[in-house]
Amino acid sequence: KEKNIKNEITKYNISITAKIETNIISSNNIVNFTVIENAESKVNNQYSKTINNEKRAIDEIVNKLSIKIIDELRLSLNDL
Repeated sequence: KEKNIKNEITKYNISITAKIETNIISSNNIVNFTVIENAESKVNNQYSKTINNEKRAIDEIVNKLSIKIIDELRLSLNDL
């Protein structure tokens, strides 16, 4: 949380952690890894805009997480 001089919250930090466990059937290996992504969400005077900002931040995090997960899976498969 970030607050202004009036002690009002102006920003939230949103963090999502994904713990991935995958079983590679062809090699009978188990791959474990964790990916973390953060984004800031600004608080607006209108509640609906604050919610929209939060949704955008979460969408951004999910997109970044999916790219990280795919990249990590590719690296794991290349190591086999």
